[in-house]
Amino acid sequence: MVFGDDDDEEEVKAPAEAPSTASPAGKKVEVEEEEDSDDEAPEAVSTVKAAEDIKKSTQAAQKAVQEQAAAQKRKRQQLAELLKKQAEERKKAEESTQHQQPSAKPTEPSASRARNRADRSNIPAVLPAEFLTDSSSEDDEEDADAARASGPKRRKVSGVEKRLTRLDAGPKDEVVKSTVYRVEKKMDQRLAPKVKKHSKASKEVLLKRNRPAVTSGSGFLKRK
Repeated sequence: MVFGDDDDEEEVKAPAEAPSTASPAGKKVEVEEEEDSDDEAPEAVSTVKAAEDIKKSTQAAQKAVQEQAAAQKRKRQQLAELLKKQAEERKKAEESTQHQQPSAKPTEPSASRARNRADRSNIPAVLPAEFLTDSSSEDDEEDADAARASGPKRRKVSGVEKRLTRLDAGPKDEVVKSTVYRVEKKMDQRLAPKVKKHSKASKEVLLKRNRPAVTSGSGFLKRK
């Protein structure tokens, strides 16, 4: 290559135009790379979208909770106002009844006083003769007549049986820990105890003392 030749200058200039022709291709490559980069990260887009959805749902839940709390507060206020109104009405009614009652009460003592005065004025100074006589004998006669008229009371069989069983029944058994003790009936100490079969037989055995019975004689005189 020799400098200063025109043909050579044209040959040298020819490759210099190459960058202008190559620039659109470079831009195209860059655009494709950006598109590839967008296509290569779908997970990042999905996570961002999910975070936005979660944020929206939490905001909606918070809003619902706030609305519910406001509604409950409103209901409590209405209930408190209603109770307060009822208490005021009840208080007014009680006050009105209290104002009405004292006006009616003073008339009652005056009427009772007038009645007491009339009763005292009617009491005589001296009792009549019929109250001064002894009425005890008359009362005794009336009681005797009533007893005769009524006559003896009839006793029912069932009532008599109940009384007899109650008398025959002995005292209740006493329980001490795990042992039951039979309590004997109260007996009259002035009377002899009742004779039982085994006691009678034991008495006869004790009297015999294993001795043979003596035969009684046929007559008064004995033979020698």
